[in-house]
Amino acid sequence: METAIIIPARYGSTRLSAKALRHIGQITLIEHVWRRAQDVPNTVVYVATDHDEIAKTVSGFGGEVLMTSPTCETGSDRVADALSQLPSGINNIVNLQGDLPFINSKEVLDVLKPLESGFDVGTLVACMPDDKQRNPSFVKAVVSVTPTPGVLQCHWFCRASLPYGHHHLGVYAYTRDALEKFAQQSPHPLEMQERLEQLRFLTLGYTIGAVLVNSIAMEVNTEQDLEDARAYEMQYQ
Repeated sequence: METAIIIPARYGSTRLSAKALRHIGQITLIEHVWRRAQDVPNTVVYVATDHDEIAKTVSGFGGEVLMTSPTCETGSDRVADALSQLPSGINNIVNLQGDLPFINSKEVLDVLKPLESGFDVGTLVACMPDDKQRNPSFVKAVVSVTPTPGVLQCHWFCRASLPYGHHHLGVYAYTRDALEKFAQQSPHPLEMQERLEQLRFLTLGYTIGAVLVNSIAMEVNTEQDLEDARAYEMQYQ
């Protein structure tokens, strides 16, 4: 097994407390994401957390848990903290954020394509409607084309309203070197201002490539997001 999907999950959240354990339909948010990850072929799936209740919940539905430090600043820091617990044969590391209950399992491994074309970090983006372009809750990726068909280069990420940009999805793939060096550095002031961990990679000089996907760009970060996800679940699932 060469690819591990790690789902970072924390209990505390300033916008939606204990969101990993909130229910969408009959199951928790973290189980929704785990189930999507389980459907990705040729991978092994872990949930990385520092919270006993999340660990107990994940173990209860059959997931494998990696316990991490409570001081992890971001999801990528938590994935980096879990690296030492991974089997030595794993070369590809995918961070699937625990707030994407409807991510398309068939598109998750597209995040590896930028690494294959020489980028240090891979991620996924989607098209963004005008109302989300104006909403600071949604992260915008400023990208350009590259010589590799289907792979875009990410130049910056922000929350501010933009008349252009793609919706950035919380899915990453890393080289081990980039992830380890990321975790050794303190958050950059621009990262802290925007509350976007990917800016630390860019300010360290690492390159980020992206693939445009069709996944439902529905993240659960606020109470309104949770209501929207529950409505979507009832209507379409």
